[in-house]
Amino acid sequence: MENKMVARVYAAWSKVIIRQSVFSLIALLFIIYFFNLQTAFTWFVGFAAGILDSVVVFMGVRKGMKENPERAPVIMQKNMFKRMALLFLITFVMLKLGLNAAGLFLGFLLMHIFLLLNLIIITARNTQKAADVKKGE
Repeated sequence: MENKMVARVYAAWSKVIIRQSVFSLIALLFIIYFFNLQTAFTWFVGFAAGILDSVVVFMGVRKGMKENPERAPVIMQKNMFKRMALLFLITFVMLKLGLNAAGLFLGFLLMHIFLLLNLIIITARNTQKAADVKKGE
């Protein structure tokens, strides 16, 4: 059952990325309205890093699904180190440019919260559809 659930979530990855992008644009408009452009830029970098991290996660899931179950955790662990290195690199560049990293981390965190909400919605819908199909048999 879990393998099917992962396959369903992976099948919906483009919807998740599109939803994250739309959400980030709406949030960015609010930030521009209430704050200044420099603050909005740091949040934008955080949103972009969060979306890029989501793409890296889905690529890792794809690689893990192709491997045997004994090798999949090793691939996911390598994927985790790639994600950490990516965020460290972005943070380092922002600090070298003299920008505030708080917006980066808050935007990154907000994208991950929204990613989790998307995954909960997708799995709940698929579970409900599967339950409806079994009732109708």
